[in-house]
Amino acid sequence: MQKSHAALDIVLSNYLYSGDEIRGSSAFTKKETIHNINLDMKACLSLEEKAGVNITPAKLKILMICPMWLMDIAMRYLLNTKIASNVLFG
Repeated sequence: MQKSHAALDIVLSNYLYSGDEIRGSSAFTKKETIHNINLDMKACLSLEEKAGVNITPAKLKILMICPMWLMDIAMRYLLNTKIASNVLFG
């Protein structure tokens, strides 16, 4: 199992669920929410690395060095795709 991938899924889940309800896709269009998701993802990967866990897949390491403004743009695009909508809110 790829622990890093699972950890990032947990970050998204924290923003997706509110109590027993699933938040709508409109919650994921707010700049502040997207920025906070990215901050949490970076923090999660950093904690894994400090704990000696290998970041897998290795391409996730790009998130560690990627500037926040670029991550925010990429995440905003990703969350507005049809596949993200089907997977997250479907």
